[in-house]
Amino acid sequence: MSSLTLWDFAQKKYKQELLDAGEENSNILSESHIIVCGAKDSGKTTLINKFLEKDDPAKPTIALDFCYGRRSKPNNMSGVKDVTNVSEIGGGKSTVKLFNAVISKQNLSGLVIVLVLDLSKPSEIWEVQHAILTQIKQRITAVLNEQKKTNPELEKELMKKAWQRVGAVHTDKNMISPLMVPLVIIGTKYDLFQELSTSKKEMVSKALRFVNHYHGGMIQYFSTKAEGLSSRTKSVFSHVAFKTSLSKTTSIDPGKPLIVPFGADSLEQVGAPPVSSDRMMKNRGNSPYELWQNAYESVFPSQNSEDNEIQTNPTLDKNFADETIDNARKQKDQELERYRKLSERKSKENKLNASAGVSSSKKKQK
Repeated sequence: MSSLTLWDFAQKKYKQELLDAGEENSNILSESHIIVCGAKDSGKTTLINKFLEKDDPAKPTIALDFCYGRRSKPNNMSGVKDVTNVSEIGGGKSTVKLFNAVISKQNLSGLVIVLVLDLSKPSEIWEVQHAILTQIKQRITAVLNEQKKTNPELEKELMKKAWQRVGAVHTDKNMISPLMVPLVIIGTKYDLFQELSTSKKEMVSKALRFVNHYHGGMIQYFSTKAEGLSSRTKSVFSHVAFKTSLSKTTSIDPGKPLIVPFGADSLEQVGAPPVSSDRMMKNRGNSPYELWQNAYESVFPSQNSEDNEIQTNPTLDKNFADETIDNARKQKDQELERYRKLSERKSKENKLNASAGVSSSKKKQK
């Protein structure tokens, strides 16, 4: 039985494609690994296609998809190319366990997380980011624990790089917990987001700035209908994939698209959650993260009942629909229901017969 993981299989396929194209693996100068994840239908595939300059129409991603991009170094005459491997995890919260397959000891050192959140659905944002980032942190911790004997310095190296992105002497050093690998948060559908009220836009943008700063990431708003945002987002991908230069432009005005590079924000600039002083007093004993979570959910209550049902029962997820399998499943469900009703009827009959037998026995005794 093969012991290849999904990531090993993707790597093997990629290397074979290089050979088929007549390019040797030794021609690769450097390699990065990007995982694009986030809410359902948030535009993950669209972002990847724009970055890789692919014209393919975006289709729903079922579970996991893989592609790669290459880029020649400027003034490089040797033909050596940088490579970025891009894994897209579809399904939102329902497929978070796939991080166990795509985050491994082989790619952790060059890993980048791109978290895509749909700004037009603010009631889903906090829950989606929390579920995904929690799973990512758990997986990274598991991989680092596996590497303690063979590569004990890996954790220190990743932590050092994390604080270099934020700022080794940042004023918030004792109040934030940077992710071990680079995190990029992309807020999509900014054009629809603008239709929200000013107060709601302020809550979303401030909360995302807090989450982003707490995890030591960078944040960028995006819209397919805004050329400037589209171009900037493509540059962000290129920056984390190929280490190209990126302007230090920063925009934290709630009325404008957020653009926050690594280490460019602070808890003081983010400020307190925009809620009433009474609510702040009720939550004053909680951690900053819990304070923001409570404040956010007071404005945008969670609407996850359908998602929870799908997560518990994946057969309800339309992304995994298959007519043949679904029809067979329907038939089995009907058979099970008939069997259940038959069993209930027999159980009732047995109880009645037993009851009648007892009554008859008592009469005979009399």
